[in-house]
Amino acid sequence: MTFLFASALVIPGYESLSEETRTIFENSLPGRKFSQVAQSILTSSEELRTSSRFWHSFTGTAEQKKQAFQSQLNTQKKELMDDISEMDEYKTLVIHMTHALLEREIDEFQLLTKNQQQALSRTEFSKKLFTTLAQLDSQIEKERQEQDELSLWSRISGSGAALDVYINQLQTEREEAIQLWKTEFLQNPGLASFRETIEEQQKIIRQKQLEQKRIHLKEHATQLSVFFPLLNYRKFITEEPIIDQIRAKYWAAGETADPEKVDEELLTELLYFCMQQMNYIEIDFMNLDAFNKKHANRMAREILNSFNNNTHLDLDDWFKKYENKLHQQIIKQLQLINGKKWEVRQNGLTEDLLESLSYLWNSRAVNRANEFLRKMADAHGFIQATSFSTQNESSYLAILDVYNYARHQEQISEVRSVLSSLLSPLLPLYNEYKDIALYEKNPYWKSFRTIMPIVIIVAFIILVAVILAPLALPELAFTAAFVPALLIGLALATKYVSVKNDLYKKLRERYYGGAFEIPEFQVNARMLGAFGTMENASKVRTFYITGLKNCDDLEKEYSLKHEQGLLSQQDIDLRRENRTKRHQLCLEWYDIHSNNDLDFHRAPLIVSTRLQQNSEQEFQQLQNALQEERELIRQSVAEVTTDLKETIVSHNKMPAAIEQDAERESTTIKTNYRYGLFSPPRCLKLKAHIEELADFRAQISTVAVG
Repeated sequence: MTFLFASALVIPGYESLSEETRTIFENSLPGRKFSQVAQSILTSSEELRTSSRFWHSFTGTAEQKKQAFQSQLNTQKKELMDDISEMDEYKTLVIHMTHALLEREIDEFQLLTKNQQQALSRTEFSKKLFTTLAQLDSQIEKERQEQDELSLWSRISGSGAALDVYINQLQTEREEAIQLWKTEFLQNPGLASFRETIEEQQKIIRQKQLEQKRIHLKEHATQLSVFFPLLNYRKFITEEPIIDQIRAKYWAAGETADPEKVDEELLTELLYFCMQQMNYIEIDFMNLDAFNKKHANRMAREILNSFNNNTHLDLDDWFKKYENKLHQQIIKQLQLINGKKWEVRQNGLTEDLLESLSYLWNSRAVNRANEFLRKMADAHGFIQATSFSTQNESSYLAILDVYNYARHQEQISEVRSVLSSLLSPLLPLYNEYKDIALYEKNPYWKSFRTIMPIVIIVAFIILVAVILAPLALPELAFTAAFVPALLIGLALATKYVSVKNDLYKKLRERYYGGAFEIPEFQVNARMLGAFGTMENASKVRTFYITGLKNCDDLEKEYSLKHEQGLLSQQDIDLRRENRTKRHQLCLEWYDIHSNNDLDFHRAPLIVSTRLQQNSEQEFQQLQNALQEERELIRQSVAEVTTDLKETIVSHNKMPAAIEQDAERESTTIKTNYRYGLFSPPRCLKLKAHIEELADFRAQISTVAVG
């Protein structure tokens, strides 16, 4: 133990005084008394240390001596304080110790003038703080010494933990005492000038720090512009160079300026600007704003990392990654329908469509079930019509007829096909009478249409008879001439029906304005009830008419190829599919527009199903087209990335002069992009049409659900 340490045991805080102050005090009367007590304590401490031996810990002598030493210290300390506490030298010493305490514990104390520091050290609440902290520090030091002297077992057991809790409690009381002093200082009206001095000094310090920070940031910006010269350029001729914008943000932010954040923000905007020029010029068919912003930020961080770490900047690897990511992004965007991934739905139909004619006509299940029965019915009808059947009335024996039909259905079908082919020229006449029987409602027109073909046949036969009458042919020859006359009359009647129907069709279409402008293709009350509004119904009408026109256009192409003998097997299959699709569309339109035996609420479901089927087909076409154009897109992306790289690298090679207004144009970024470099993929039209169909289907589905 040293004399200074012994002095601190007598007067806590004495060790914090300067040597000069201690010397002055020790030469005074109270100081000499203090020195005698401190020397006595030091002597007793040395005797205690030299008399302590290992075996004393077992006999208890060491603990008794410690207690005696502590008792002597307390007694001498009390007697000394009673003698010197009222002396001026001691009071001055307390002021010096309080000054040292405030200088150590209160940061703002250093900002006061010397006179203010002396005055503040003499206040009662400052002396109170000194006394409180002296006691607490002494107690904390004592508890820590006891903690250090604890055995390992005591530290593990509850004794050590209890000491920790007590020491933490003393530390908390110490912090509360300091906080109480600060509160009293702020609330004391007599110390207002002290607080003003502190505020003024703090402002001066902050201003100096701000000036130093601005000098540092200015140098930082200059170094950054040298490292990445593109910052010396301006995006537009009316703007300031990017590096000047960075400096302006530094200045505006003041003390809160965050250079890392500002550098990253404005460098990202600059690189994003360069990328967006590519987007606006070459890839204007797709929104790449978010993509470019993300990758511009990544590039900015890579540049700043190289700058901060003082490493060489090599962006070749970054441009390769950007090229791959851009290609993937374009492919991904082309496959998104209305911003969402396309989900392929099952083609299963609901029970609501089972009664629709369009479903029954081309249902696989119905076709498989009816195919055998159709052949049997054809065979049976043919046999009955030709009177070749046995006319067996026995239900048991009729099974044999059915069995024979099944055995010979192919031969019967062949004979039927031959006869049908021979009679095919008369098919228009057959269809005429079929139409009269099933659809003609007006009795006058029904009679007229029925009689006219017969009149033509009879008139031709009479004409032949009149021509042959002067020849005086035998009755047998006249009878023989009747057969070809009858056939020719049938042909003339058939031709009449064809010409009449064709003429009626053309006149009717011309009257209404087109093949799809006739009443059968106009919106009616049934459609308005099914789709809710005229707009929805008109869209449905337009959709089906467009589909039918497309089928007709394809049929014309296939017919021309057929006449030239240039149909391939693929063309034949596609032509068959096109005809099937047209029939399907016609039947769906009939269900929607004119099938009064079908619930009109099922019309939206029919349209929705058709839209879904078309969307699925076109999405598959989109996938195929995208696969064909994938390599072309990759090449275009590579060229666009090369131009982006050239723009950035070329500006990084040349210094930018930015001082004079005459040179503003020379310091504006000039993009290196070549117009027409990136031709929009053909699949964009398919994508747009699929999105249109999807939107229309969503609208129709809402009507169906409602």
